[in-house]
Amino acid sequence: MPVKGTVLASLLFLAGCSQEFATLHFDNAVDRRFQVPGREEKMNYREALLDELSKRDVNVEQLEVLPDKKDAHALHLRVSRSLDPLQRARIQHYLAQQLDDRKAASYAATLDTYPERVKLPEGRGTPDLSERARTFSLEPQGQPTINILRVGNYIELVLNTTSSLMQCEISYSLEKGLPFYTVRLVSDEPGQAQKTDHNAEVTGRVSQGAYAGVIEADLRFHDPKLARLVDEGKVDVRMKSRPFKGIEDLNFIIDGLGHGSHQNGALSSGAYYARQRQCDELARDLGRPFSFHMGEGLDRLSRVTFKGGRST
Repeated sequence: MPVKGTVLASLLFLAGCSQEFATLHFDNAVDRRFQVPGREEKMNYREALLDELSKRDVNVEQLEVLPDKKDAHALHLRVSRSLDPLQRARIQHYLAQQLDDRKAASYAATLDTYPERVKLPEGRGTPDLSERARTFSLEPQGQPTINILRVGNYIELVLNTTSSLMQCEISYSLEKGLPFYTVRLVSDEPGQAQKTDHNAEVTGRVSQGAYAGVIEADLRFHDPKLARLVDEGKVDVRMKSRPFKGIEDLNFIIDGLGHGSHQNGALSSGAYYARQRQCDELARDLGRPFSFHMGEGLDRLSRVTFKGGRST
């Protein structure tokens, strides 16, 4: 029987014979009463949860999912007293696996640089990087910030009311900054001979004058799913220094916003917010690890409290 068709049967079956099994806590509001203005219709977390448990051979006719009366971020899972231990174990395993996968997800990366392959303007000295460590660890921290980028010539963006291509920038602060001007991914043009064995390059200061040397590098993400998204070109990576501070943020660039109108390069607050909501969902649609921290979905599960007070 489809999950939607089990609602009445479940309520009749559970009346007076169900018990609290677990409370599920999410990052975002899961109750439709707390719909965010401007966002697409909130997903039905109850149906989504029952669908997933049904796929794992749990009899969802013996389950009931209810919103918390005070906490918009919580759902209560109740089960029939007659639900057998094996099915209870399957529920616990699914919830535990969700949380384990979330903890294992990572945006961390390793940057290997090759100073001996620096490219400098002719006669412009040697890079400061020549005596620095070749390997740098990137450890993102905190919650992501969503920015909207306008693509195009700066003068045109500022002087004209026009339509330009827009991109999403998902930005994470780095625990420890990088001593470069920029870090960017490089790729070979289709149909052309491969120019380098490395997938990135950095620009760094030179010791004689304020010239930037370009150094070949490899940027490797630790999370296999994120690495695949980057390798497939679904996500771009860019990093740029702030004045006198070096690089402090790891930025993921996502396409999909299309063109949008702006006034002298700027969006109204309402339009900017709407684009941020789009970016939130576009990042979620890429799957893990982004879906653990962006958009709507069961991957936003952050904690489970089982009957008796045990939490995972």
